[in-house]
Amino acid sequence: MVKVWLTGTATTAVPVMCVKAHVEPLGPDLGKYGGEYVTLSPKLKEYLKQHPIPYDSWKCDKP
Repeated sequence: MVKVWLTGTATTAVPVMCVKAHVEPLGPDLGKYGGEYVTLSPKLKEYLKQHPIPYDSWKCDKP
């Protein structure tokens, strides 16, 4: 299950949807990068340090 939020510059994140998802066996980009994630840019790494995603926050409350 995956949770989706609606957010904006003047509002806090609000959960709006929870859907069933599956893992793509070929990995990101359908195996184009050998199933490995592309290296993050320094700018994106810095953003993620300042705006971390809480572990398990993407899980749905109901099964």
